[in-house]
Amino acid sequence: MISEADMEKAIKNVVETLPGIDNLYLSQKNVLKRLLLKENIFLTSPTNSGKSLPPVLLPGVCVELSKMGYSFPQTPRVLFVTALNSIQHSLVASTNMIGIRCEATKNDNVQKALEAGVSVLFIGPEVLKMKTVVQNLLMYRTDFMCKVIDEAHLGIPFYMLSNL
Repeated sequence: MISEADMEKAIKNVVETLPGIDNLYLSQKNVLKRLLLKENIFLTSPTNSGKSLPPVLLPGVCVELSKMGYSFPQTPRVLFVTALNSIQHSLVASTNMIGIRCEATKNDNVQKALEAGVSVLFIGPEVLKMKTVVQNLLMYRTDFMCKVIDEAHLGIPFYMLSNL
């Protein structure tokens, strides 16, 4: 079990690397802590409230906790399903700036991205219909610390990610 103090320290270390952000909102810290404890979360909040940031920061926080002696997959990963290209492109740009490798794909380049060590993989829901994509995601399923379904009202079937 990860101590509260260590979680706070790891989060602080990651936030210090964020350009233009001095601190996370309390709700963002709480989401990150719950993700670290592998809890399922259903979060609703207004647009532009920062709900996408915690799962994107999760791999970086895991790396910080690894330095403290906690055990995580060698490359902790987040699978982020969102149908909105603008969210994908914005998060890819800002996440890569802070040194967390991520990529967005709208096709079957999933295996290539995962083999390259991508920590955050953004995909559209239509990609989950491709057999090769699902096979590759299943192959790496133990590396995924969490799976995020953004904009759930768009009709993305939750059961599609239940086996990953």
